[in-house]
Amino acid sequence: MFQRWQTAAIEAKNKALYAEEQAFNDEIAHSVEVMKAGLAVPETVKTVNAAERALRAVEAEAATRKAAHARREAAQHALDFLVSLKSAAGAESEGASLRAARAAVEAALEKDAAVQQRSIEAALKALKEGQAAPADDVIEPLFAQSAKAARAEAEGRAAANPFTAAGNVDMFRKRFHMDLAADAKSKTVRVVKLQ
Repeated sequence: MFQRWQTAAIEAKNKALYAEEQAFNDEIAHSVEVMKAGLAVPETVKTVNAAERALRAVEAEAATRKAAHARREAAQHALDFLVSLKSAAGAESEGASLRAARAAVEAALEKDAAVQQRSIEAALKALKEGQAAPADDVIEPLFAQSAKAARAEAEGRAAANPFTAAGNVDMFRKRFHMDLAADAKSKTVRVVKLQ
């Protein structure tokens, strides 16, 4: 009986020791897992940093492309405006040339009696024959000559250049925050960004 009691006590102690050993082993295993996770942290941080740098690079490239696209759009808009300005100035110059030619013909008809008489005779002849002969026409050659002279005068004037007209330059400056700089020697126009 005493021997059974001693054996039972020893077995109880052994059982308690085995339980403590198991808990100790479990604690060691948990510590090893924590240590492995701790050792993986720098690698994880490195990966996250690399990913963030890659993201920033992609964002910077996108911003650069967006800025370049915006600059291109602004330049395209400015060029379209300059083209429309030039064509409008050409049409205005052409209209002014035609008005000047008409005024010159009217002045010639008012002042020169011989031109008036030839014009009346050509009109009466055209009414009698039913059609006008080009050789009899006095007004058309006079108008063509006056239009040619007026066009040459308009092209020769510096004000005919739409890029030097004060109103156009001011409108361009306000619209695009740029200035038109005309090169007198080469007769070219440069667009200068204002600060």
